[in-house]
Amino acid sequence: MDIGRLDIEVRLGEEGIGRLDIEVRLGEEELRLEHKLEIFSKFVNSKISHIPLTIQFHKVCKKLTSKTLC
Repeated sequence: MDIGRLDIEVRLGEEGIGRLDIEVRLGEEELRLEHKLEIFSKFVNSKISHIPLTIQFHKVCKKLTSKTLC
């Protein structure tokens, strides 16, 4: 599965992370949030293999002050 475009937007508010938006586009296909996070994690781990990286989205989501889908 090729990633046609990967847009990552992180906004930091005054008190930590205020909003985390991750957008993954595979052609014209719409993906659910779980699939977006899984593809993003695989993409980052494959591109930055020399850095031990664990993406723990649930912990990040708990820190968000705004309502999210997590």
